[in-house]
Amino acid sequence: MHLCGTDYTKIYESFDVAYIIYPNENINAKIAVANKYYESLICGKPMIVSSGTYLSELVEKHKTGYAINIDGKRHLIPIVE
Repeated sequence: MHLCGTDYTKIYESFDVAYIIYPNENINAKIAVANKYYESLICGKPMIVSSGTYLSELVEKHKTGYAINIDGKRHLIPIVE
């Protein structure tokens, strides 16, 4: 379900980082920019996204979060610590 207006800002206020991870194995996932990206920008939340995607290029270019390799279970440890 997608929220409109101020509904989503209340949800975004409840967390510190947006986790926008999608498998990057197909072309759609590699070129997609999720609504969560724009909502996170509006709400000033840093993002964790999948590396090797257009979304990761945007995040790295604008310094709005971290792009991570999602092929292992320990991919978040360097960011969380």
